[in-house]
Amino acid sequence: MEQDVALMAEMGLRAYRFSISWSRVLPTGTGAVNQAGLDFYSRLVDCLLKHNIQPLATLYHWDLPTPLQDQGGWENRATAEAFADYAELMTKHLGDRVEKWITHNEPWCATFLGYGIGIHAPGIKNIPVVGIVAHNILLSHGLALPRMRAQLKETAQIGIAPNLFPVYTTEKSAAALERVEQELDFRNRWFLDPVFKGHYPPNLFKHLNCQAPDIQPGDMELISAPVDFLGINYYNPLHLDTWKESEQPGEKQNSFEILNASPDAEITAMGWEVYPQGLQDLLAWLQQNYAVPAIYITENGSAFPDHLTRIDAEERVVDEQRLRYLRGHIEAISRAIEQKKTPLSKAISPGP
Repeated sequence: MEQDVALMAEMGLRAYRFSISWSRVLPTGTGAVNQAGLDFYSRLVDCLLKHNIQPLATLYHWDLPTPLQDQGGWENRATAEAFADYAELMTKHLGDRVEKWITHNEPWCATFLGYGIGIHAPGIKNIPVVGIVAHNILLSHGLALPRMRAQLKETAQIGIAPNLFPVYTTEKSAAALERVEQELDFRNRWFLDPVFKGHYPPNLFKHLNCQAPDIQPGDMELISAPVDFLGINYYNPLHLDTWKESEQPGEKQNSFEILNASPDAEITAMGWEVYPQGLQDLLAWLQQNYAVPAIYITENGSAFPDHLTRIDAEERVVDEQRLRYLRGHIEAISRAIEQKKTPLSKAISPGP
């Protein structure tokens, strides 16, 4: 650990975001604490601070303790209560040294990819339950906030970090624009609206073809309690593509598809489009639609094949593609700061 953190300091890093494993400190999800797990994170924080690196702790990055999953996982409202207990434990243990906290990383992924289409843990394919799962995850965030604040210094900050997308279309039809709005609901507003506006987007659960959650009195007030910052994970934009009309029986007519990349775009090894302008547009969209107190770019980056790198005469790795990627996105942030609340690019749907 010491060697790794010293290397980070040598690289000039001044902050380090890490995710705490719930299972590592509470193997059954509740009850008995694994002291060795707590001690590991305590040593990590001390080592970071020793090297003048600010720690930023994320409480949930999709690893739910198995015993809680056996009891229904995030389909079970009791999991939200268990998360609040876990959050209180961690802030009590590390809150004297860690001042920035994230409750959930990419709750959309934990919800839709984990319970809807099953490509993330726990591997459940059951679209009808995703509204319930999302609500319980958001409720766990809301339940945790006051209990975390009771353990933290007044200067501490708590936020949440969704993965967000600008959605573009060149189509002008009302049907195409409505489809873009539905995608913005699905990708962005599903988690932003409850946190910052205290309600879900209208017709969201109908469009998702899922059950509406059982929203109990006080739930939305808990979920929409003020946060100190919004973390943004941005990798790529989405594009609406319109299927052309066809006279052939059985072929799609006047329907739409959402693409991860526009034709002929530079893409990463993940198949995601490299588009820094999307980050600028996303930040402008957020400023226009939400009262966000502060924004941190908590994730951004690219996967490229290693053979595209080279070693220079001084035996340094020269990774020109990643350098260009990072430089482009940093410049996009700079433009967004200058842009402030000026109108969005016409290509992105501005929302309500």
